[in-house]
Amino acid sequence: MEDERWKIELINEVFKNEKKAIETLKQQYEENSIKKFYKYREGNEQDIKNLYNDVLYASIGSKFNDPFEFHATIATKESFEKFFTEKFGKELYEETIDILSEKNVINKNCSIDKLIEELSSKKVSEKDDFYSLCLSSRKDSILMWSHYSKNHEGFCIEYDSRQLAKKIALPVIYEEIPENLFNQDNISLLFRKYKDWKYENEWRIIEKRKGRADESIPINMPKPSAIYLGCKVDSKLKCELLLYCREKNVQCYEAKINNKSYELNFKKIIL
Repeated sequence: MEDERWKIELINEVFKNEKKAIETLKQQYEENSIKKFYKYREGNEQDIKNLYNDVLYASIGSKFNDPFEFHATIATKESFEKFFTEKFGKELYEETIDILSEKNVINKNCSIDKLIEELSSKKVSEKDDFYSLCLSSRKDSILMWSHYSKNHEGFCIEYDSRQLAKKIALPVIYEEIPENLFNQDNISLLFRKYKDWKYENEWRIIEKRKGRADESIPINMPKPSAIYLGCKVDSKLKCELLLYCREKNVQCYEAKINNKSYELNFKKIIL
């Protein structure tokens, strides 16, 4: 968890002082050598349309491929009492329960265990109160090319991190055990995942849903700094992407399998 500490500090700093968020992010990008962000794409018709329109789509949490999104451990009675006492002042615990009941946050007649379970379910359901656009800080993940770029037949879009700082792209924290439910606010839970996902080097741009019915929304993106073709890129898609790169003056590379190791190399295409 030690190597994740800077991420926790960055997320806390950005939301503590949003006026200095862009300045803080640019500094952290430089200190941690985060120069580019990437989005892996299958290469379907909608992907090409979005590429020309400079948009990507952010989705609500329940549409993600990880069922543990917005996951946290269920609190103990002790941490439950501590959380609500701090949140609502130093009133007696019974008075706190009355306040929550009046606000329709909980059912007063529940047992403590049932109460915690009810609040946990309510908290987890709030993952759909936000839209998340997921990016990566690496372009050479063999697994991500397989999972998100149609088994290496698709492509990957590169963006300059300095331009994305304006969108407040923040890193995902990878952990062994979920944090205590009542130690985390909603924003923090949006940036936490199980350690098995660490290979993705994920960063997220978050936007509040604000009652909108749409399960996904377009996010305006800067012009790509490069396009990477998969090592098994479809010939028709390759022609479409080469045309795009020529028209938009964007650099283009093609992935090649390294014959000596389990790595992808990228060869620049002369347009």
